[in-house]
Amino acid sequence: MKRLVPVFFAFSSVFAHSDEVGDSDPSSIESRKEYIEKLTHDAPSEEALARKQKSIAFLKGKGVPTIEHLPVVADSKSMKPRTTKEIAERLVACTLAAVGGETGDAKLMAQLVTEYKAEDLLSPDEADFIKNGLGDQQQRTQFSWRYERAWVLLWALGLIDDLEYPTNICDVSKIVGIIRDNSLDSLIEKAKPRSKTELLDAKDLIYRLHWATTEERVNKTFELPAELERGVVWERHAALNWLIGYMGQSWDEITTDT
Repeated sequence: MKRLVPVFFAFSSVFAHSDEVGDSDPSSIESRKEYIEKLTHDAPSEEALARKQKSIAFLKGKGVPTIEHLPVVADSKSMKPRTTKEIAERLVACTLAAVGGETGDAKLMAQLVTEYKAEDLLSPDEADFIKNGLGDQQQRTQFSWRYERAWVLLWALGLIDDLEYPTNICDVSKIVGIIRDNSLDSLIEKAKPRSKTELLDAKDLIYRLHWATTEERVNKTFELPAELERGVVWERHAALNWLIGYMGQSWDEITTDT
């Protein structure tokens, strides 16, 4: 994936890591199966059903196959969204990890972590990658895709207007420009956080779109429009699951079950 090499800068604020981990293991296959089965068998709310049908209608209009028995997602009563502060902190850490993936420059990353006072902000996986994984091309590729998650976080904060249909990779230079020109405090101050409805609408749509891209790749039962960016779909799904508090999973645990 071709990316622009961003130019970075220092923040004046001290950041704190804020991922939450539940008492059980929300990333285990058994826990996730139980959660999805509950969504399938419990009577869904009218809100959740309406959201599902809205997503299906939209995707059909785009030529994307859907299935009726894919469950609904959480509704506004059951979701546990992240706070504005959590999202802003995660935005900065996620972007740093993406820069590490793009550049592989250990000296630069050490400088950025120090300048951003980000030692406690990075997730364990991000910290380990920056410390030990910059020479591993596979890890670098994986983390360079995290710009797509940062784009979703910017949208969730209301700092970009639209989360457009995933036919293109995100505007890396815009991510960099917004963060470069703001401290953590000013990101929080300027934020106009998306409503639960907006977050859930985006989650439901990407959930069904991710099912379609997975079905195409694994079972080859149909062909999807060529302009879809499959990697963008996956990364958006992960970011949106974190934003709605999917199963209480922390950033490093996030799964994208379909």
